[in-house]
Amino acid sequence: MAIPKEDKRRFSKLLEKALNDPRECLTPSCGMPAINSHVLQQKGGILDSISTDGMIMERVPAMPFHPRKIVRKSVKTSDVLGFIGFCGHKHNNCDARLFSEIENQTPDFSNYRHNLLFAYRAHMCLERKAEAWDEAYLKIMNINSTSSEVKLLAQQYFTRHAEISRWSKQVSYLLEKEVFSDDINEPKGFSFVHRVLPKYFEIAACSTSSSFVTLNSIEDSAFKTMLETHQFLDDGLVPIAFSFALIPVKGALHLVIGYPIGVTEIEGVPVNLFETLNSDDIYKFVSDVLMRRIETWCMSIAFYNQLKSHWNFDGFMINTQGYRDPRSWNTPTVFNLFTGLI
Repeated sequence: MAIPKEDKRRFSKLLEKALNDPRECLTPSCGMPAINSHVLQQKGGILDSISTDGMIMERVPAMPFHPRKIVRKSVKTSDVLGFIGFCGHKHNNCDARLFSEIENQTPDFSNYRHNLLFAYRAHMCLERKAEAWDEAYLKIMNINSTSSEVKLLAQQYFTRHAEISRWSKQVSYLLEKEVFSDDINEPKGFSFVHRVLPKYFEIAACSTSSSFVTLNSIEDSAFKTMLETHQFLDDGLVPIAFSFALIPVKGALHLVIGYPIGVTEIEGVPVNLFETLNSDDIYKFVSDVLMRRIETWCMSIAFYNQLKSHWNFDGFMINTQGYRDPRSWNTPTVFNLFTGLI
């Protein structure tokens, strides 16, 4: 189906505006205007370590109505993984107050709260971007001159987003319950697995996503009950959210996977095996999550050039297209980003 160029242009403008519109701080009960927050903006330079002259390559998702179009662009590290998130007000300054311990010191991946803060900020980045996408879908549907084909597609995207958003809000609640708790004895609701990858790649990602599992693969009865109330899909699958971070620190690439306690597998991998996966299997897992789950990630210009030298880029674009239907997410891709590099 051919999409009119005017509709593509119009939607791009609507989305750009929605992503940059003023919004309130995401901290519950704050209400102050939000500033541009960053998912990975640790002072001293998580991203600086893989940049060239302050520039980095960012992989952003395929735009709806642009089939197979993957945007890769060179941007300043200060503009990577940004979102209108938390306030910088002189009295509240939620951005600094909440995240100073992972901004002003080298992150400690054995520290539960450090991992929780990375997961929370990455998840709220997606929450805020989802708000913008939904606003853009609604606006283009309500413009009289929008073609009927695009109105239908926008409705389908919006409906699917609404399903995912219902689950995402529950995850936000679970994360906020711990992030804003003053009780050091608060029961921990998440588990985090940390691996230092055996080969260093100049790549970074920090996001949350959903993996679909059957109820009988979830052990904790309370968590199972919570999932059953969401009625997400009608084929016996339920979504569990997991956080996924690739963070380059001091010449080592750290993989951190977080998931709610009670979950027994992610992407078909039993969680008790993550710490023991061999090098090939861990890179296959990382590649599959980056290709199918993580909308935005970034890499050094040197690593980007390595990819170009190893892959036909038409094939690379097809295998990394975003916005696949959630029901197809359980089908692994056969494309391994790291083939020929490890």
